[in-house]
Amino acid sequence: MDRRLHVALLTPNLTLGGAERWVVSLARHFDPKRVKVTGVAISGFGGIDPLLRKEIQAVAPLHSHGDPTQRPAHARVCDTQGVRLHATLQAAVVAACRNADVLVGWGDPSLGYSVPEWLPLPVVLVSHTTATTDLQKPMVPRITHCAAVSEAAAGYFLGRPDMNDRPVTVVYNGAETDRLRVTESRAAMRRQWGIPETAKVMVHIGRLSPEKNPGACISTIPHLPDDFYAVHYGTAEQLHQPWAAALRHKAGLYGRRVVFCDPIWQIGNVLNAVDVVVLASQREAFSLVLLEAWLCGVPVVATPVGSVPELERQYGPLTCGVRADPTPRDLANAVRRAVGAEGQRLAVKAKAISIEQFTATQMAGRWTDYLRDTIGR
Repeated sequence: MDRRLHVALLTPNLTLGGAERWVVSLARHFDPKRVKVTGVAISGFGGIDPLLRKEIQAVAPLHSHGDPTQRPAHARVCDTQGVRLHATLQAAVVAACRNADVLVGWGDPSLGYSVPEWLPLPVVLVSHTTATTDLQKPMVPRITHCAAVSEAAAGYFLGRPDMNDRPVTVVYNGAETDRLRVTESRAAMRRQWGIPETAKVMVHIGRLSPEKNPGACISTIPHLPDDFYAVHYGTAEQLHQPWAAALRHKAGLYGRRVVFCDPIWQIGNVLNAVDVVVLASQREAFSLVLLEAWLCGVPVVATPVGSVPELERQYGPLTCGVRADPTPRDLANAVRRAVGAEGQRLAVKAKAISIEQFTATQMAGRWTDYLRDTIGR
């Protein structure tokens, strides 16, 4: 008899955001002796990235509905090769849940309506956000348990109508260490960027959207020496959105000292070639960029968002912190600290803690224990 826990996963999309990588990490890093992933259902609203599709298909079948390539979504890529398409999302969810003991999904609570009432298994909704704009939406009755990737993200559930005493459990994130391998030298990456090897490089990694404050690195340049550069790994097409006009203008003021690049999977090459990661977001739940920087031993400048205050309460200072609404001068001062002795000391400490606690394998182990407790096994 198979004593493993059988888990199905539900995701609104499969692109390169942090929550999507979380889905992939769970599917890939569950201990196969303890957990079998029965399937992954994709609602199709946001597209399917070919790299993530291949990673999940190596361990579990993918299910979606209709033709996601025809949806007017904001996806960069829709790749349905090998994806099992069904007439409805509910049919895709049912197929992914065949023989499952529990369904784990993230996104808007309305996704719970895709789980039929007759499907006899617990449904866990996971919060990857601290947004509170839709707190008046009631919880879908079919959702039986709530989890969050940080205490801050648990606020997504608290105060929501119709919670009906559903438990909310915090299960911390973990980062993929194989993304952190170095396959390009520091010098080679600097040449790609057109940046001198002796320069100091700040990096923003993530969406070039307003809540991520992608202009933070650029704003520090007037307050730093001429050998400081700002590199951005986001989605270049977002630079053409109307809201990005100010960002484009600001970047244009500093010429080659500002570089924009599309996302890459092997983020270790980037982190090996920079001197400080700037995480000046207005909102985060548990940033994977934060963990990736720590695991690579790179100093971090961070606002007190998401998991940052929680982890620093547990372990002491781990970042060169700035206030939630830092001025350019505040950020520049923090960057100076980060590239100096203080930043190096904090980076060594954060790396040791992350190796011990915050890899994807350790995260998958935490989820295995939580899900076994959830279904009483």
